[in-house]
This record gives sequence, structure tokens and C-alpha cells, in this order.
Amino acid sequence: MNHRASGLSIKAKGTVRKMTKSQFVEALSQKLDQSKEEGERLLDAVLKTVVDALQRGEKVDLRGFGTFKIRETKARQARNPRTGEAVSVPAKKVGTFKPSKELSALLNAHAGPSQIPSEKELGGKTSGGASASH
Repeated sequence: MNHRASGLSIKAKGTVRKMTKSQFVEALSQKLDQSKEEGERLLDAVLKTVVDALQRGEKVDLRGFGTFKIRETKARQARNPRTGEAVSVPAKKVGTFKPSKELSALLNAHAGPSQIPSEKELGGKTSGGASASH
């Protein structure tokens, strides 16, 4: 099978395959039976919504998928590995993602391609998206 033709990027044994944004948009568009332009517009809107919430200091909890949040790192001293010179690393905010128990179970089930649980399996609520608590 030609993996390039199938849209998969495969590297040497033991490494992870990757899906680019354009491949993701194509897959999303096919699942929604929409044009690639509409799929890209939808993905961009979802990503912007997540980023905006994180910038406001909110946690984004997508039940059955996972949680995006900001973690603050402390300022610290590090060493330049080439010179051994001490370097100050400033405090910063880092975006993190923690997969849900459901997603982790799907990823660790040694079956075929994983499937996102249906809304019924996740406990029911459909639209309304990620709730933003203030």
C-alpha cells in the first residue's frame, strides 16, 4: 500500500505517524459531507475558541475527549549543554492537554482504528459545546 497516496505520513519503525492540518481538514470534511473550505472554517473556529478560552484563563473540558488548560512554570536556572554556562529561564505559561479516561481507554484498546464515543455513550448532552465558567 502506498501510504503517501493514502494521506498518511509514515516514518521509520517505532515512530509516530502524523496527520497534518490539511489532512485533518480533509478527513473532517468527508465525515461531515462538507467542502474542504467549510471543514477548514469549522476547524479554525474550534481552535480559535479553545485558544481564546485559554487566553482568558479558562479550562476547556470536552467530555469524552480531554481537557485543555494552562500551566504556569516557575523561573529557573538551567545550563547551556555546549558551554556549561548558567542560563536564566523565565517563568512562562504552557498549554497542556490531558486525555479523558474514555479517550485513554480507546487508545489503549488493542483494536482497530479508535472511534470517538457517541454522545449517548458520553452521557447524553449534545450541542452547547464546551462550557466556559467565569
